Amino acid sequence: EEALEQLANRTMLIQAAKSAGVTVSEQEADQRFQDAKKAIGDEQKYRSYLASANLAEKQFQDELRYTLLMEKVALKESPI
Repeated sequence: EEALEQLANRTMLIQAAKSAGVTVSEQEADQRFQDAKKAIGDEQKYRSYLASANLAEKQFQDELRYTLLMEKVALKESPI
């Protein structure tokens, strides 16, 4: 049930992003990934983090991209 709700939320966010003309470029996504990886620490800490979160690297990258898209949509709808 939670997975279905997450999927619905992602779908709604993607639709909101499309209608607002908001996208995340490969460069932005890669920069967010590199920043997050650096914040976690060295390669061993990064691998340990992925294992403890039960995430593959691709899943981690997808989560970061989704979070960035969510931030950009929120800022477009309610600028600070």
